[in-house]
Amino acid sequence: MDPIEIFSWNENFATGIPEIDQQHRTLIGLINQLVSHLAYRSDAPTLKAIFDQLTAYAARHFQFEEAIWRQYLPEDPWETSPIQAHAGFVDEVNRLMAQADITNYDTVIEEIVAFLTRWLTFHILESDRRLAKVARALPSSIANLEATLARDFSHARILLAEDNPINREITRERLEKAGLRVDLADNGIEAVARARENAYDLILMDLQMPPMSGLDATRAIRARPGQETVPIIAITDKTSEEDCRASLAAGMNDHIPKPVEPATLYSALLRWLPVPLDLAGRTHPVPPGAARAPLANPTVGAESAIPATWRKNATILCVDDEPINLDVLRETLQQAYTLIFTRNGKDALRAAQKHRPALILLDIQMPDMDGYEVCRRLKSDPATEDIPVIFVTSQSEQINENAGFDAGGVDYITKPIAPLILQARVRNHLSLVRSSRLESSYRDAIYMLAEAGHYNDTDTGAHIWRMAAYSRALAKALGWSNEHCELLELAATMHDTGKLGISDSILKKPGKLDAAEFELMKTHPRIGFGILSRSHAPVFQLAAEIALHHHERWDGSGYPAGLSGEAIPESARIVAIADVFDALSMRRPYKEPWPLNRILTHMRDNSGSHFDPRLLQTFMDIMPAIMSLRDLWEKED
Repeated sequence: MDPIEIFSWNENFATGIPEIDQQHRTLIGLINQLVSHLAYRSDAPTLKAIFDQLTAYAARHFQFEEAIWRQYLPEDPWETSPIQAHAGFVDEVNRLMAQADITNYDTVIEEIVAFLTRWLTFHILESDRRLAKVARALPSSIANLEATLARDFSHARILLAEDNPINREITRERLEKAGLRVDLADNGIEAVARARENAYDLILMDLQMPPMSGLDATRAIRARPGQETVPIIAITDKTSEEDCRASLAAGMNDHIPKPVEPATLYSALLRWLPVPLDLAGRTHPVPPGAARAPLANPTVGAESAIPATWRKNATILCVDDEPINLDVLRETLQQAYTLIFTRNGKDALRAAQKHRPALILLDIQMPDMDGYEVCRRLKSDPATEDIPVIFVTSQSEQINENAGFDAGGVDYITKPIAPLILQARVRNHLSLVRSSRLESSYRDAIYMLAEAGHYNDTDTGAHIWRMAAYSRALAKALGWSNEHCELLELAATMHDTGKLGISDSILKKPGKLDAAEFELMKTHPRIGFGILSRSHAPVFQLAAEIALHHHERWDGSGYPAGLSGEAIPESARIVAIADVFDALSMRRPYKEPWPLNRILTHMRDNSGSHFDPRLLQTFMDIMPAIMSLRDLWEKED
């Protein structure tokens, strides 16, 4: 069916408020879709579904406009409020559509088209005239969410499966505006094929798509090895508990209601996109001059040494002034979690201090202190600032979602509560907290293992991280991705882990090693490989590769395997250059630090014998950056 366009967006209609302008575009698309189906005489259920979608979206749009107007210009009343305008709009379209059953169909279509065109023109121009006054005052939370996604998730690749071209284009634009890479699928069959061919970080899946539904496509994707864990989020206007149960049973993780609002979309992406390696806080390597954060909060106390999210039953604080709402939360969550209940903001703050819950479910409209203020106070206290807060409220307007995110909330669930969605959101956020703590422990383990490898050596800790920084700089110049550069920087610090198996008398000998001692020293790459390769984590697998091969030489004269040329992994060839450069720059018991010219001459002389000529030339080309790093770390020493 070719879409019929009775109205198109014009930049002259811009209000200066991106959320309003985007909603106007969506309204135009929905109206064009309704007219197209009327013109092609679609069946009654299809027309009703499209009409219901249009009127539901229009209602939310008018509520949003009125909320903005009342908040920013309460002294300048709107002659006909947006909510009143919506009621008139729905009544008129209902009347016209009902006539299609009793009068000439084509004549009624013409009347509907004429009415919708007049209404859209008046409404958008009126919005432009009125809302331009408050454009500069509106909070920019959506822009902040976009900036967060663009900064932290630009590596992410999204598959968007949507058969409606208008919805697909609007969602694609929003994803790309947030800096994400997007692939498109027009139907479920194409989505399954693309998921088999590519590795996606997240899939957005429409549910109603011929000839294969989103549920069937999800089942097909989940059935393939390696695709069991990719997040799949339903995009749907079917949000009943039965529909939610069906989507979760098919293997979906969450849902976004149609029409898709930017804040709802972006917050869902932040919930489910895999966290980049460095987002949990780059504890190591520590930049020069920066103090290392303690491994635990000393104010927490011994009882809290085990995080709440690691216990069998995580503790959740539920805050709502209405007992009936607390009963709903109790019935939904009590089988899986330990629940604490309070009915006002002050008690919530005291309970958070006392119990240190893993998660807080927080109502907004409470008599003594609203949820926004409670959340702000939680986030201003170091003892509670890391506890995720999910707002659970009947307020569904976009402006309230923005206020919740501004206050420090991580998610937003509207009442009436769909139990399955609440359970899924709680599980996901507890999983994110657990992942963050594991990530921190994981980095601490890397740091300690790197230090242990040099515990009895004459190297300083600064050498470990300095040569790792050189390695990262060289990898980046060679075109490695940011993610792999991060991995290499961490893995390089563990290149000498095998020295744990070498005796102190060899490691601390002030002079050159004799032949027998050198043979023992040459065993440390295999020892390190044996230790590090026990883990399947990518960073330890890379560290094992480096540990085993960083003493190989380009001409095959190195050890332990005598590999040559490109048979030596590039990671090890990079670390070999960085390690030698830094070692020659250092003072050791048996030598003074070499001047830069002597180091560079020595390394050039060994190009093609010890070092990969291509990599060494790149290293020389970025020498100004290398020297800046060296100067930075010398201040630390």
